[in-house]
Amino acid sequence: MKRVIAISLLILSITGCASFKSTIKTAGIATLLPYTGPKAKIVVADFEVKASKATDEIGRGLREMLVAALKSNNRFLITERQELNSNVATENLSAQNVAQADALCITVVVTEFEPQSSGGSAGIGGGGGVNRGILGGLLATTTLSKPHIALDIRIVDTPTSKALASTHALGQALDVEKAISICIIEAERFISQNIPVDYYKY
Repeated sequence: MKRVIAISLLILSITGCASFKSTIKTAGIATLLPYTGPKAKIVVADFEVKASKATDEIGRGLREMLVAALKSNNRFLITERQELNSNVATENLSAQNVAQADALCITVVVTEFEPQSSGGSAGIGGGGGVNRGILGGLLATTTLSKPHIALDIRIVDTPTSKALASTHALGQALDVEKAISICIIEAERFISQNIPVDYYKY
């Protein structure tokens, strides 16, 4: 937890936001039920950063926050990653790219990052509301005046190079820390709910 708070502080210092709250409320975001049982083996690739206002350092911090969240829900055996980036094409993923050949690979691209309130439109096609966590599908084109972050997430079966599931997750709130928290919770929930039960065998 101290590590996650430290990363949050780092992100806030980079983005120039002055406020920091040690307690994050995520009302309206469904949380996962406690879990005990077999775990799925995964490796989380380095985040690819495409958002103009984000940096590689922010990408590393976001990855660490997601890994911490995935570890805490007790569903996953997270293996050490090698030099594997999320921009590697699915068909090029192979056993030599990850530490364990039978681990699922989680790839994430940071596509939107707005740390401060601003006007303008976000051209994200599809349907859905922006004031709630979005999983599955894409968002409607809309004015994003609040701090927000968006991640493209993909779950890949490494041995077969098959993409099992993918989504576009958005977090939006009155401050960037809450937006990040919402997005990480959505990412954790999506990954947990979209790995087939037969991968839980460790």
